[in-house]
Amino acid sequence: MKSRKIHLVFISLFSGVLLSIAWPERGFPGFLFIGFVPLLFIEDFISTKPEQFSKFSALFYSYPGFLLWNGLTTWWIYNSTGIGAIMAIVLNSLFMSIVFQLFHYSKTKLKNRFAGYCALIFYWIAFEYLHLNWDLNWPWLNLGNGFASWYKW
Repeated sequence: MKSRKIHLVFISLFSGVLLSIAWPERGFPGFLFIGFVPLLFIEDFISTKPEQFSKFSALFYSYPGFLLWNGLTTWWIYNSTGIGAIMAIVLNSLFMSIVFQLFHYSKTKLKNRFAGYCALIFYWIAFEYLHLNWDLNWPWLNLGNGFASWYKW
């Protein structure tokens, strides 16, 4: 079972890579359409084996992917402030993982896959809206920004 859990970390990291290569300036935003699929696979795997995972497993297994995505796309903040960059990357990744954990919790409690996926969309949009309108705003990784170079899409 331990090797399976390590595989889940690598799958999460693959999601981080997909989301990173979708990001402007040299990225291709088509990868945004599949970037969350590995994370959804992890969540589904955790949902089918709840006795083998803690109730916060979705957060723990999504965090490496979000951390990699944040790190690969916003590393340049380090040129301004090292501590600020580390804090921004670590905290934004945590916020994204919390949103993913909320999705997992909702999907589990609703016992309806469609409603659970709708909850993910709702939570993610609410998270991005909050991120635009609070003192710690950090809109750089809002999914719509991934299409900045391909605005005609």
